Amino acid sequence: MIDSTLNRYLIKKSLLGLFISFTVISSLIILVDYVEGTRNISTSENISSGTIFIFTLLRAPQLLEETIPFIVLFGVMGTLNNLNQKNELIVLRSAGLSVWKFLSPIIVITALFGLIWSTLLNPLASFTLSTHNNLMNKLSSKSEITDIWLREGSQTNKIIIHAEEYNEATKTIFDVTYFIFDITTLNELKFTNRIDASKAVLLKSGYWQLHDVTEINTNGLNKQKDIMSFPTNVTEVDLINSIGKQSLPSFWKIMKEISKRKSDGFSTVSLNIYFNKLLSLPMMLIAMTLLAACVTMNHDREGNTTKLIIFGSILGFVIYFSNNLMISLAKSETIPVTFATWSIPIFTLLFGTIYLSLIEDG
Repeated sequence: MIDSTLNRYLIKKSLLGLFISFTVISSLIILVDYVEGTRNISTSENISSGTIFIFTLLRAPQLLEETIPFIVLFGVMGTLNNLNQKNELIVLRSAGLSVWKFLSPIIVITALFGLIWSTLLNPLASFTLSTHNNLMNKLSSKSEITDIWLREGSQTNKIIIHAEEYNEATKTIFDVTYFIFDITTLNELKFTNRIDASKAVLLKSGYWQLHDVTEINTNGLNKQKDIMSFPTNVTEVDLINSIGKQSLPSFWKIMKEISKRKSDGFSTVSLNIYFNKLLSLPMMLIAMTLLAACVTMNHDREGNTTKLIIFGSILGFVIYFSNNLMISLAKSETIPVTFATWSIPIFTLLFGTIYLSLIEDG
């Protein structure tokens, strides 16, 4: 009965700490992004401040995803520090409860937070950012968007498509160039021909309709046609997602996108990194919980709470930048993706476990 009451109390306290941390950090992100949005969006677009604020809210979930470890770190530090200030942790430890006993409910809460974000809130963040980009394209006074890159292929050939402009209303790309490669028996790409067209219209039947076509092969022979149909597996969604900086697919769609890129013969490193980051998020949040406990647990013995919390914040930023460094190395294919995305959470988790064990053993 006592354990049940204590767990409910600690869960309530940890949820309150996480809520306060989430509110403060999300408010700062929204404020900074709103100010940046008002500067970036031209006044000629005739977009009101209310519309910019809506755009900011649509972008906020994706921006918050990078700060989740800090939300947990500061939230748990605030919770444990509050318990320390009231000497409640001293009472609990004097009653014979181990540090793991009263940290367990908090660890469960943060792990669930990571799991819920990866599986439920990440798809929501992906959807809101996609909505944001679509609305921006429709409200922009520039109907044509520049510099488009697409890729597709099969088991026998690969195609890279470049276009200078895109008109969303007509699903048309302009000043188009197709670079066509065959796959040799040694699984190497061999350039075969190039197709230039003034424009290409994406048809619902799964074809590009090319206009004013010039086809050039490796021998330099030219073939010119007024209209030419070209089969494609590119969809309107693919076309939209190729424009500018778009969100990565949601958690439940990543594996499908990885399979698609593999079948097209293109790199899946970025998607594998993103997928593993989402998978490792619960572990990272547990590690941040233990780190927060390491920082605050010594207060009842040594004092200097402010210094310890500042140290914990600095340590959190070191972990964040170390994690980003590992991911950068993985993107350059210097180290394996699994090692890059899981090593820092595992190291932090082990560090926190060992340090808290030393505190517990005296």
